[in-house]
Amino acid sequence: MPKYLFTYRIPLAAYQAPPRVSQDEAMAPWVAFFAEMGSAVVDPGQPVAERTELGEVGPSTVLAGYSLVDAADLEAATALAAKSPSVDQGGGVEVGMLIDLPLDHTAGKAAHRASTL
Repeated sequence: MPKYLFTYRIPLAAYQAPPRVSQDEAMAPWVAFFAEMGSAVVDPGQPVAERTELGEVGPSTVLAGYSLVDAADLEAATALAAKSPSVDQGGGVEVGMLIDLPLDHTAGKAAHRASTL
């Protein structure tokens, strides 16, 4: 089954504003989102703290985190991503299918090494 990378983006204003709720309250929608995706989640990822941008990434949003998800196809992955709290908060999700690289490819060797650690 293909793996998909979800990158979560939140509004720049939400990132710059002081927190209005506790960390537990802020994480509650995310906990529910991951629980709903269940076994489709390969790697839940982590929130992002420090960030920088290269190229055009959308002036009104910032990177907030990522996940790796198994899905049958792009349509199924998009259906899962559509329920992300970042969408409800005025941000979005970028969804991309990951390509398995052959073991003789430099990046393929690095991925294989990492998977055996």
